[in-house]
Amino acid sequence: MHFGATFVNGVYPPLCSQDEESNCRRLKNDAAAVEKLSGFFPDQGRALWQAADSRRIRAALSEEYLGLVREKVGEPVIPIPHFYPGRVDVDGIRDMADIIGRAVEEGPRA
Repeated sequence: MHFGATFVNGVYPPLCSQDEESNCRRLKNDAAAVEKLSGFFPDQGRALWQAADSRRIRAALSEEYLGLVREKVGEPVIPIPHFYPGRVDVDGIRDMADIIGRAVEEGPRA
């Protein structure tokens, strides 16, 4: 069965580049650096790490899900990023429309 483009909504992009991710892992494992960083955010350091970890997990799950959709449905798969609460405004809708418009203009890639 042939399908047209599949739009996957709510995709979390990576939090940072692979180099930045590597630096974050090293920083997180360096107790002295974590202690110093916590000094800048005394009451929020732990919450910041947990938020970053949560975001990384969501981005990894998004990538896994996109892979499954590509495997099961095939290309083209067009990811639509997750728009955070407060960002689904006129600009957010324009961003989403631009993504869809580019996909339609480019046509199927597979």
